[in-house]
Amino acid sequence: MTPFELENEEGLRLRGLDFGATLTSLTLPVAGKRREVLLGCADDAYPTQQVWLGAVAGRFANRIGGAELVRDGQRWPLNANQAPNCLHGGQAGFHRQRWQIKELEADRVKLVLLSRAGDQGFPGNLRVTLEYRLEQSDLVVDFVASTDAATPVSLTSHAYFNLDGKPTSAMCVTTSSASMPTTSCRPTRAVCRSPSPRWRGRSICATSA
Repeated sequence: MTPFELENEEGLRLRGLDFGATLTSLTLPVAGKRREVLLGCADDAYPTQQVWLGAVAGRFANRIGGAELVRDGQRWPLNANQAPNCLHGGQAGFHRQRWQIKELEADRVKLVLLSRAGDQGFPGNLRVTLEYRLEQSDLVVDFVASTDAATPVSLTSHAYFNLDGKPTSAMCVTTSSASMPTTSCRPTRAVCRSPSPRWRGRSICATSA
């Protein structure tokens, strides 16, 4: 795994890995100290952690029911890594692949990944360019994807942010017994606890209905 580090004049500092295009740390100066706002773990733990921590979810973020694509009478069985569904692109999705660092400057990095036809069962060759850049106090995540065949694409950074460590309230989409999204939302209560020794960050938050 190859690490990278960015920093801008405002003091925003980002660290990451080419493995999974993973973000491992994001710190900024607050009241004379550096505050970590990204949940992470030791670099050598990223290949085995199971929660897409800081990585790119793809080809398709979220679940595809039944782990199958159907179009114009054709069927493509997908990797059912969360049976019976395909979650975040499959067992060896983009979070488990080595991205190529194409450009690296002080405050930006560009990574590229070529996903061949059949990768985790998906049709078409898909080329993805991803840029992380620091703009004043903002982290910008910019995806561009192109394909040579019809294929579903839904890309996202699966980073976990915790800006102040305090419990928060939110709304979440409810899911069925098969973990598929429904059409309803309801309030959730965030519960924060101290991280285990293997995890770095101010706290770990989970939501409960």
